[in-house]
Amino acid sequence: MKVIVFGLGSMGRRRIRCLQSLGYSEITGYDINFRRASEVKQLAKIEILDNTLDLQGFELALICTPPDIHEEYIKICLDQKIPMFVEA
Repeated sequence: MKVIVFGLGSMGRRRIRCLQSLGYSEITGYDINFRRASEVKQLAKIEILDNTLDLQGFELALICTPPDIHEEYIKICLDQKIPMFVEA
């Protein structure tokens, strides 16, 4: 399953570790903070997207951003028909 994780702070990193421990290997991350995204790319050995324009092929999205911007990523997932998990 191809998964995108929006938000690579502590919650996003934890979700990536959980996915990897369950055997998921096609994990991609996105974060507006380039430094954080680069760090997670090295530590977790995942791919990083530099935009959210084309998310074709993703089968699941985990929204791990601060609650005040959940709506932005929910809309992106709805527009691109990607099932999502959001923790409030």
